[in-house]
Amino acid sequence: TIITHTVQSGLKILAIIHSSPTWAAVESCGPISDTVAFTNFLTATVTRYQDAVDAWEFMNEPDGKAPRDGYGPGIGCWGPYPAHYAQQLQLFYATVKALDPTASVMFGSLAYDAWDFFDRQFLSNALAAGAGPYFDAIGIHYYPIVSSGRAFGALWKRAYHKAAALLGGVVYEDPWLAGGHNGLSNSEDPTKPENPMPRVLALRKLMREFGLGDTPIIMAGGVWWLEEWADWIDNPELG
Repeated sequence: TIITHTVQSGLKILAIIHSSPTWAAVESCGPISDTVAFTNFLTATVTRYQDAVDAWEFMNEPDGKAPRDGYGPGIGCWGPYPAHYAQQLQLFYATVKALDPTASVMFGSLAYDAWDFFDRQFLSNALAAGAGPYFDAIGIHYYPIVSSGRAFGALWKRAYHKAAALLGGVVYEDPWLAGGHNGLSNSEDPTKPENPMPRVLALRKLMREFGLGDTPIIMAGGVWWLEEWADWIDNPELG
């Protein structure tokens, strides 16, 4: 499995729990109504994977204000419910720590951007509601997410060249395998998937031109079986 291969490669795994079934929540991206079912699920999951997983994260980008069409429940919509998030983070923390005290628990990593869609005060409000003691770390999604070298070039010129030393990675999200945040250009056909290798090679070439030859490219989605990606691993062209 991908988890076995990841552990054997010496990498550490951060598991994100998100997207509640509709019968357990009013919105799949928001507060959970059936906390008993949630606790049972979390207990079974942590028990099964605790030997492989180093950290557990409660929801992805919970600072979302509302469900977003086209993104699915993977993007949180807890923005109006910071107290609910704090309460259910406490349940999450207690369950994980009871089963694996050495595991880290993460507050859901924040988008902290695009204020029309995300609540800038969500973290402050959740802390005020008592979330503070119930997480070990928090992440901010500040890496650029692109689906082509062309898209990264535009973002680099617009903003990222101003803080190149702080750019710890560039995320590639394939527009056919994983949706792609930046979409397709007019010359690309959404019904005809392209091999991602040339696209990522073009991204790496551009990054080298910008002095980012050693900056990691992070694959977001579309990678399920590492044997299918054997020619990518330790490939010097990709860096």
